[in-house]
Amino acid sequence: FDPAPGELDALAAKVRRIERCSPGRGDLLEIGCGRGWLLSQARRCGWNARGLEIEGSARSHLLPEVSGSVDFIAGEGGFAGIEASRYDVVCSYQVFEHLLDPAAALASWVRALRPGGLLVLDTPNAGSLGARVHGRRWIHHTRAEHFTLFTLRALRGLLRAHGMRVLGVQAGGAPPGCAATGRPSARRILRFRGLARAARALVRGFGLGDSLEIMARKP
Repeated sequence: FDPAPGELDALAAKVRRIERCSPGRGDLLEIGCGRGWLLSQARRCGWNARGLEIEGSARSHLLPEVSGSVDFIAGEGGFAGIEASRYDVVCSYQVFEHLLDPAAALASWVRALRPGGLLVLDTPNAGSLGARVHGRRWIHHTRAEHFTLFTLRALRGLLRAHGMRVLGVQAGGAPPGCAATGRPSARRILRFRGLARAARALVRGFGLGDSLEIMARKP
């Protein structure tokens, strides 16, 4: 995964959203950090950022600046070994849906937070407009590696069951069918960008985007 410049901006925006809810810039753990792009962004902003990955190809593809800051586990059971009350922020982006036992994983992640710590969880939105329109053909339903998909209501309930207080939710992603087609031109690109911005504002406002980013605080 080599992000384009726009994607790097999106990673920086994620760090800024974390900082709005956790301004101390203390200890941050990213679950499923991949090559470490978000870790790199967080470290540049002054966070003591570490990553945790399940053994696989990521070990040989880590960014040099974070290679000493990522731990590896053999499987989901390794989450239980995360030090308790160690982190100010635990974040996970597009990982939760890949887990066989997300509730057990979440219990370990919550335990790893200090009192007042922030959990950031980003996962596909099973209640999105795309899921409703496409049904079984929705992209996240067709991926064999996606084992559990949550609606916002279900995810809120799971977090509350683990004692977390939900602070806010962002439903991202463009609605189905919102894509530039045909021969590109300046007018077409500008029109598409305007429509895409309006569409994203609508799906975020009504919680219908294809992805959910939910922030919750540990009492």
